[in-house]
Amino acid sequence: MSAAEIKARLGELAMETPPDLRIRGGDVLDLVRRRWVRLTPEEWVRQHVIGWLRDRIGVPTALMAVEREVIVGGMKRRVDVLVRDRAGAVWMVVEVKAAAVPVGQPVADQVGWYDSALKARFVLVTNGHEVRGWERDENGNFRIMSGLPYFRSNDPVETRV
Repeated sequence: MSAAEIKARLGELAMETPPDLRIRGGDVLDLVRRRWVRLTPEEWVRQHVIGWLRDRIGVPTALMAVEREVIVGGMKRRVDVLVRDRAGAVWMVVEVKAAAVPVGQPVADQVGWYDSALKARFVLVTNGHEVRGWERDENGNFRIMSGLPYFRSNDPVETRV
């Protein structure tokens, strides 16, 4: 799969509103936390990412955590979306930005810093329009994703879609 195909397929998340997304006034019902949260531009993107992970990638919401605290370099930080495999290992980390925030090197550095403590297999950054993804190779180094991961419901080992 070419880089353009990967980008196009990752970009699908910006086009689909999860069918069960509920909005009330200025709040949205978080699909993972199952509570009403303020609907900010970043939250809008986060809920679309959660729907994409669940509906396209096959991740059960029970294995997702939203705004999970992580300690990196002695400092408390919050990871936007963290996905664990069924064995409890961190499978994916997603850093979400509002649509108006460019997904550039500073955002990639931020999620890389978080991942230094988490050691995820996959790392994504997105603002809903642009998505960048990396996967950890067998040597522990990151490379641009070679394809989209798919989380199989009965096995934490991913396949490519």
